[in-house]
Amino acid sequence: MNSGKLLAILGLILATVLVVEWYGYHNHRGESPPSLKSIVSDLNSGDIHKRAAARTELLNLGTNAVPKLLRMYGKPESAKFSGWTHGGPRLSENKIPILVALGELGSNAVPAVPVLLQDMQTLRFYSGDRIAEALAAIGAPALDPVLTVIKTNENWEVRSSCLRVFSRMGSAAEKAVCTITNLLARSDDRLRYELVSTLGAIARQPETVVPILARELAHANENSRSGTAQAIANFGTNAVLALNELHAVAQDQSPRVRVSVASALTAAKDYEYAEQVAEGVVNAKDDWLRQQACRLLAELNLPQPERIELIQRLAAHESPDANKTALKILNQPELAGQTNVATTICIGLLKKADRETQEETIKTLARLNRDSDREDEICQAVFALNNWRVKELFLHEMFNAGFMSFSAIKQGIHDADPKTRYAALETAAALEGRAMPLIQEIAAALDDPDHSVRLAALDAVRRNDTRVGLYSPEGYQVERGLIASAKLAEG
Repeated sequence: MNSGKLLAILGLILATVLVVEWYGYHNHRGESPPSLKSIVSDLNSGDIHKRAAARTELLNLGTNAVPKLLRMYGKPESAKFSGWTHGGPRLSENKIPILVALGELGSNAVPAVPVLLQDMQTLRFYSGDRIAEALAAIGAPALDPVLTVIKTNENWEVRSSCLRVFSRMGSAAEKAVCTITNLLARSDDRLRYELVSTLGAIARQPETVVPILARELAHANENSRSGTAQAIANFGTNAVLALNELHAVAQDQSPRVRVSVASALTAAKDYEYAEQVAEGVVNAKDDWLRQQACRLLAELNLPQPERIELIQRLAAHESPDANKTALKILNQPELAGQTNVATTICIGLLKKADRETQEETIKTLARLNRDSDREDEICQAVFALNNWRVKELFLHEMFNAGFMSFSAIKQGIHDADPKTRYAALETAAALEGRAMPLIQEIAAALDDPDHSVRLAALDAVRRNDTRVGLYSPEGYQVERGLIASAKLAEG
C-alpha cells in the first residue's frame, strides 16, 4: 500500500472521529444537534445536568436565538386596558419557559424588551412577576424602557411590576431612585410598601435616601411604616441616620412595624433598644412575627450579663419560640463558661409541656453534663419526666457527645417505663467494656418482667463482662447461667 492511500485512509478515520465528536458534543441524547425548542424544554427541566447543558447551548447561540424565541413567544396578549385591578388575561403557560430562556440570554435578549413590556402592561398583575424577572435578567438595557413605563403608566399594578424589575436589578437600578422618590411623594397607599422596599434595595447613597425614608416612618399606612423600617435596615450601620425616627415609632401599635423597627435598630447597633422592641413581640399571635422577633433577639450582640438576663426572661415565657431562642443563645460560644447558670435554666425548661422544647433542652443538657458538677441533679430532672422518648434522647446524646454518665444509665435501668430501661441497657451495651462499674445493676435487669429488657440486659452483660462469651468452659457456663436467669425460653 503506497503512502497516498495510507494518508487517505487516515484522513477518513480522522474525519469520522470528528463528526462523531461533533454530534456527541451537540446532543447528549445521541440525536442531531438540538433544536431551540428542545433547548428551552431542557432549560426548564428538573434535571440539573440537562439545565446546565441547555444553558451552554443557548449561550452559544447568543443573539441568534432571540428572533426565534420571540416567534415562539408569539404576539403580546391583547386586552383592553382600562385601569384594571387584578384583571386582564393570564400569562400563557407556554410562554413561561421562553421567558426563562430570554432571561438566561441576559443583555443579548434586548430585542425582546418591547414585547415583554407590552405584555407586562396588559397581563394580570401576578403574571407580570415572571416578566419582571426576565427583564431584570436582561439588565441595564431594559432599565430606561422600564423607567419610561413607570413614569407614563399610572396603573399602580403596572408600576408595581416595574418596581419588582428594579428590586431584582439591585444597585444596578440606582438610576431609578429619583423617579421612585417622586412617586413616593404623591403615590397612593397601595404602592407605598413596594416603593420604600425598592428604595432600600437599589439606593447606594444612604445620606440622601435614609432621611427620606425616615420621614415615611410617620405615615398612617401600617404596611408603609413596616416596609420603610425594613428598607432602612438594609442600609446597615447607616440606619443610625434615622435613629430618632426609629425610636419615635418603636412603640407602634402594630407588631409587624415593631419587628421591622427592631431589625433597623439592630442594623444601627442600638442593641439595647432593639432588645426592648423585639422582646415585646415575642408573644405576638402571628407565628411569623414571633419567629422574626426571636431571630433578632438571638442575633443581638449584648454584653454577657445582659445576655444571661435575656435568656432567663425568654425561658420564663410561655411561647415555645421564646424558649427555643433562649436555648439558641445559651449555646452561643460566648457563654461557654456559664455552665452552672445554663444548667439551672435548662432544668427549668424541662418542665415545659412542649415536646420540641424538651428535646432541644435535652441536647443542651447532654452537652452541659460533660462539664457540670451537677450530674445527679440533671439526671434526676430528666428521669422525672413522663416521656420515655426524651429520656432515650438524653442517653443517646450523651453517648454521641463522647461522655457517658453512669448516674444516667443507673436511673434509666430503674425507670418505671420499660422503653427507658431498654434504652439505658442498650446504651450500656454500646460502651463495650466500660460499663463494668454498673455490672450488678445490669445483671439485675436479667430478671426484668419485660422480655425485650431482659434481652438488652443479656447483650449489655456479654459486651461488658469479659468472663462472658469466652470460648472456654468457664465462659460457657457463665453464659448458660445468664440465659437461664434471663428466662428467654418460652414457658
